[in-house]
Amino acid sequence: MERANSRRSGFTGTDTDVRSHRPAMRKVLDMARRAAGIGSTVLITGENGVGKEWLARLIHEASSRAQRPLVPVNCCALPESLFESELFGHSRGAFTGADRERIGLADGRFRGDLYYRLHVLELHTPPLRERLEDLRELAENLLLVIAGRLQRAITGYTAAALDVMARYPSPGNIRELENVIERACAFAAGTQIDVDDLPDEVHKVGRLALAPERIRPLRDVEREYILEVLQQNGGNNSRTAAQLRIDEKTLRRKLKSYAAA
Repeated sequence: MERANSRRSGFTGTDTDVRSHRPAMRKVLDMARRAAGIGSTVLITGENGVGKEWLARLIHEASSRAQRPLVPVNCCALPESLFESELFGHSRGAFTGADRERIGLADGRFRGDLYYRLHVLELHTPPLRERLEDLRELAENLLLVIAGRLQRAITGYTAAALDVMARYPSPGNIRELENVIERACAFAAGTQIDVDDLPDEVHKVGRLALAPERIRPLRDVEREYILEVLQQNGGNNSRTAAQLRIDEKTLRRKLKSYAAA
């Protein structure tokens, strides 16, 4: 939780150059660049896996606080019973298992109206399905990093593989795209990732015939796929969320929206 406060001119480097991004992300990055130059609090919103922490780090690195630590806290991963202890700390013996004093992350300065104090400047990061024009560039950049880490001589994708990836709804957004590319990169037989190198769930959806009369809204395809996985898991939300690589809270929100539709 970091206030972006800076007089720097803006982001630097290819990863943060707003000119290199398509319209869906260009506005977000431009607002982030401006936010880094003022002292207002920034609330970054978006689905699981869209790159919210990445965007927060960009703002921090472009701010006057870049030399100070940025402390990320995954609040969703903290059980409610431990949330207060993690933020504010506790003394030894305060509860069962508290065998030592713990210093918290927030100096005891949070207020009950925290959300309204954070919600000054909101940056909403769009999901990958709303920025498919970015997919080719994202996929190429991710492959460069992943292939280097795995020490695989993979140079790119076939046109068919990219086409299939573009049709897949990617419920887990960029984080899922990374996982898909890593798995394909690990098992690719040639120097390019082809359709058969992609995980089954990707080309099963991506290879659907796209005759004009069969073209459907991407949200409907995602809904059908999620409900199919949920059915295969006997309605088990935890297992379904794990397989889709989204958090259970996001899954529940999607299921609620399907029920209301």
